[in-house]
Amino acid sequence: MVWIKADRSSSLEYDSFFRLPKIFGLLNGVVYNDEKPSSKWSKAKNVYFWISLMHSILVAVLELVYLAKSVEQNADFVFIMSLVPLVGHGILAIVKLSVQKYYHKEINSILISLKDIYPSTLDDNITKDYSKKILYMKLFVIFYLVTLIFFNIVPFAPVLHTYFTTGVFEKTLPFFIYYWYDWRRPILYELTFIEQIWVSTASVVANMNIDLMLCSLILQISMHFDVLSDRLSVLQHNDHKELTKCVERHSVLLDLCLRVENIFSRSMLASFLLSSVIICLTGFQVFAQDSINKAIPYATFLFLHMVDVYLLCYYGNLMMEKSLDVSNYAYESLWYLGNRPFQKSILIILERGQRAQTLTAMKFIVINLTCFKTILSTSFSYFTLLKVLNEPMD
Repeated sequence: MVWIKADRSSSLEYDSFFRLPKIFGLLNGVVYNDEKPSSKWSKAKNVYFWISLMHSILVAVLELVYLAKSVEQNADFVFIMSLVPLVGHGILAIVKLSVQKYYHKEINSILISLKDIYPSTLDDNITKDYSKKILYMKLFVIFYLVTLIFFNIVPFAPVLHTYFTTGVFEKTLPFFIYYWYDWRRPILYELTFIEQIWVSTASVVANMNIDLMLCSLILQISMHFDVLSDRLSVLQHNDHKELTKCVERHSVLLDLCLRVENIFSRSMLASFLLSSVIICLTGFQVFAQDSINKAIPYATFLFLHMVDVYLLCYYGNLMMEKSLDVSNYAYESLWYLGNRPFQKSILIILERGQRAQTLTAMKFIVINLTCFKTILSTSFSYFTLLKVLNEPMD
């Protein structure tokens, strides 16, 4: 197998694809391939990662305890349903953190492989196209974080209004979690409040980190499919050496797609199953509230999850399209003018390229734009059922 070392003279650098997941990885305590595993900084990040994971598990258990006690005390149906999305979001963060840690060596290996085959030069059209896609991803992250901050601030608007009008500060917490101590006491309240902000931030970072890494990997692999398509489009029928390199490069890309699938399929299954429930229950909360002020935080949370799921489905669909383009460009080349060995080699690309490279959720569902439609349809069905259950009996 031939690996072409990258000359970093391209206007679109390799690191441009992975700056965002590396920033979120820094917040998560994840070590990527450009750091020495034996360094003190890497060891400190590893310790922080395990502390964050154990803390997330503890909080998820306490949220479940709070949910169980609410059911035991016959709490309002709408209130109980408002607890489930937060529990689901916390469990999803734990799953993604676990996947990130379990497969971190394999992810690093893929990053190194992509760095080794990064092209020395890129076509201007490809550079512009993928620079825009990277920019869109950055804008999505900025929008996501701003919306998340808004989601955390809105519930405190009534508290702040009461404080500035009456001078009375009512101690509240952002999330409903069971505590075995009186968190309203001085100092304990401040520490508990900070702890909830920390776990909220950690869960968001965990969800975003692995999703951004997956999208970044798909984006760069898709770029390589585009580069390969360009090479095939100008392939001469007597250039068997170049065709051999194209076949080898295609084989490398297919292997990378398979490795990405093996790493992320489990987390994607958990993500789509839980997201369907979260979207359904959060949508139910939007319509169940008796005022706009109470509905806004749930509407924000609903929108965030829908955009997150759409992002994953969009990039899964992108990889499918770009992998199919390879066979189309190979077929449109002058292969029929080549000799028999040349035609046999081009046949390898044609046969492999006619099967779209897909990312699946443990083979249960292909992640593409059709998947996004299915998730919304399923969530709406659950939402309709909950709405019927919440309607008063005549």
